[in-house]
Amino acid sequence: MRTTLTRVKEMLALAILAAVAMAASAQAPKIEQVIRAGLPSGQGETVGRTREGTWMPLYVKINAGPRGCKAGEYRLIAEAPDAEETSYRNTLPVPALGANEDYFAITYLRATGAEFQVWLVDPDGREVPKSQTTSRVDGEQLRGDAVLCLAIGGFPPAGLRKSLVPAKNKGGQPELPNGPPNLGQGLGKGRPIVPKDKPPGGPGVPRDPAQPQDADGGEVVDAAEGVDKVANSYAFIGSVQDMPDHWHGYDAVDVIFLVTDSDQFLKDLLNAKVRRQALVEWVRRGGKLVVSVGRKAGDVSELLQNLPLPEGDKGQLIDCDINFNIRRKTLPKLNTWAGYPADAGILRDVDIAKLVPGRGTRVLLTEPAEPAIHPPSLYAACGAGAWSAPLAVGYDPEPRPLIVDSACGLGRVMLVAFDLDARPFTGWPGQEKVWDGLRTEMAPGLNRFGEHHEGGNDFSGMNGSGGKPFELIRQMRNEVETFGDVPTVHFGWVALFIAIYIAIVGPLDYLLLAKVFKRLELTWLTFPAVVLTLSIAAYFGAYALKGDKRRFNKMDVVEIDLGSGQAFGTTWFGVFSPRIENYTLGVEPALPGKAMTPQNTQDGHSAVVTILESQGLNTLRSRSVFDRPYEYAPAAAGLKSVPIPVWSVRSFTGSWRTPLPDEPPILATGTDDKDINTLVDRRGTVSGHIKNNLPVTLRDIYLIYHGKVFHPQESFDLAPGASLPVIAWGLKDHEGQDFEEWQKGPTPLAVTKMPVVQKIPQAGGFQGTINAIPLHMLAKEMLFFPRPRDNSGPSTRDNSVVRHLDQSWRLREVTDPGAANATHYLDEVMLIARTDYVAQDNAQDVNQKSLVRLWVGDLPKANATAPAMTGQTTENTFIRVYIPVRPRD
Repeated sequence: MRTTLTRVKEMLALAILAAVAMAASAQAPKIEQVIRAGLPSGQGETVGRTREGTWMPLYVKINAGPRGCKAGEYRLIAEAPDAEETSYRNTLPVPALGANEDYFAITYLRATGAEFQVWLVDPDGREVPKSQTTSRVDGEQLRGDAVLCLAIGGFPPAGLRKSLVPAKNKGGQPELPNGPPNLGQGLGKGRPIVPKDKPPGGPGVPRDPAQPQDADGGEVVDAAEGVDKVANSYAFIGSVQDMPDHWHGYDAVDVIFLVTDSDQFLKDLLNAKVRRQALVEWVRRGGKLVVSVGRKAGDVSELLQNLPLPEGDKGQLIDCDINFNIRRKTLPKLNTWAGYPADAGILRDVDIAKLVPGRGTRVLLTEPAEPAIHPPSLYAACGAGAWSAPLAVGYDPEPRPLIVDSACGLGRVMLVAFDLDARPFTGWPGQEKVWDGLRTEMAPGLNRFGEHHEGGNDFSGMNGSGGKPFELIRQMRNEVETFGDVPTVHFGWVALFIAIYIAIVGPLDYLLLAKVFKRLELTWLTFPAVVLTLSIAAYFGAYALKGDKRRFNKMDVVEIDLGSGQAFGTTWFGVFSPRIENYTLGVEPALPGKAMTPQNTQDGHSAVVTILESQGLNTLRSRSVFDRPYEYAPAAAGLKSVPIPVWSVRSFTGSWRTPLPDEPPILATGTDDKDINTLVDRRGTVSGHIKNNLPVTLRDIYLIYHGKVFHPQESFDLAPGASLPVIAWGLKDHEGQDFEEWQKGPTPLAVTKMPVVQKIPQAGGFQGTINAIPLHMLAKEMLFFPRPRDNSGPSTRDNSVVRHLDQSWRLREVTDPGAANATHYLDEVMLIARTDYVAQDNAQDVNQKSLVRLWVGDLPKANATAPAMTGQTTENTFIRVYIPVRPRD
């Protein structure tokens, strides 16, 4: 009886627990839908824009359930396979939510064409029942040699999309494959593209009756124009809540156009600090941003002042005051700058902002003072002799900067003094040419192979890559995954040993047992003994051949911006594992004079560490069926438990930014020792001193100024604590070596490592090769990607996913057609150098002395040292320093 009662009680308890669990599940948050993978495309709510080898935002709608939830009580898990089919996870805590509140979460995954999964877990780490959903990216990923333009604001610029359509396709209007786009919508919240109370383009500017209108009276654009060829080169965010909340959400974007004619959008952006910080951080790390100012100059000025660089940072987005508006009758020099004939129409009656450029801000286009307009009635009444200038009306007596730009860290910011998303500009037939000019000026250098060889049938120069241009990042991956002292076994030897193995376990074993011992039943003993013996011999033979040491290949680019007091870095490294092991990895800048980890400094910023991936090259590796997904740390600050099979290699990359210490690692002094972090231009010659405060010697130093490269006749080294007088190098205008000639030359940044040739298996059995270029040439192409003056012409490589490193734009002069064709350079000297090349040295000693330390086995922590590294390391470090120059007296 007791046994029966006990069983009944146990069953009741289980039933109660199950009921409680079901009730808790019914109360838990749930995933409503995965709205989009990638940036909003303007072609429907679910279609996203992504690029291979980059991060993509993942938009997920979550409902809080009947009781809501506390902050961090539940977590959103996103899981996807990487390029080598190893699964990884990214975790996002769900914030505090009220009952039945909808929350539009943004998490991040690496761009993928495979299916991915998202689900919720409870406080105990258990999956919330019925919360898992599987999805796929809805939209084609960009080619590496394409440019992605992202427009952010309240009105989608139709002229930008038109300018992206190749000339041969501009005659027709192709149909949309998925119906009309849902331009301007936020996450799950439709809204008119332009509210009906939006002024049509400024006081006195009538609405164009030919412009289509929506049901609420707001202007819309013809959504069908140019969509087929623009699909993978245009994205549009019309709601602040769609903007990524971390800078790497913009990883796939090349140029962002921030249009500001929407009152609601400006108001929302001013109240979205995290989104503003993410945008500015992206710019700081090499992004290109164009901001139109226009008739809302006061609001945009406030926005720029509140586009906060992360707390404690020095510097600003751009040094340019905005003193409200003035009406210009015509903008004739805009036609000249854009290459649009004046007789085809001039932009008239437009409100422009009064831009007052500060130090370091260039003027790309000036509109001269307008001539006085004398009203005929006053002229007739007063007579010619009585006419005086004060009676002239309706003109602007001062020249006005119309387009200005400035460097912001590694990025570039441009201000346009009129609205790009409102009339009269949107009704002017020359707008497409202006968009072309803005894109040409701001877009990165490109590989034009796809335009010159459509169809991918020409393999010349492509080294068997199937008609696709080689990526620089692919070359880099090949470099960091090549370990010269780890021998490989030729397949012929492998085939020979396989034949010997088959002979031993087959005919030899049979003949020995049948003819000599005459006891075939012994095969039950001899067969496993032979297999075990040969396996042990192969195992120890491989160890004897490949060794039992970890090996690391690492390359760093360290960039120091003295103007903003910031340092930036990009690291690539490969890890060779002699055994099956899971690796936790991070990177930490270790510039002297200040602890740089983000946890112990308010103004620091965490690194972003990812698997190094490249388009079209997924290396085949052995994998265990028991592999568990590895994880990204919060904000992708590191990687946890990445599996690396025995005698295999995985490659990684990290990106970081940090403020400089009080004593900068490279000290520039102008007129005296108190005139720090700047050089001086006196009558066309730069003077001052540059001191090396780094603990490493700088080798092969080059200085670049006004598009010219300066260096001594022989290689110049700068030891720690040493200083060089700049004037001795003769930094004068129109002297020195032309930059493009220097770029083509073989000598800069030379290192001793020889190039390698590695065979790469291709689909369909085609065997290609990577003809590796010397590392110093690879670094030079990354730092300054070759770009012809007319931005055309084929190239053999592509700089996709490393375009933020291309700073060649800083070295080109710009011409202002409105100021007697005045030419302008950025007022800065750029220093290029490298440190000593380290070849397979003790990993711990090298890591301790490195400017960028690897953390292997743990993630960077406050006031802590990196775990000891065992094994050997190869390391290359390249240095680039941006030194402001005060303009000449």
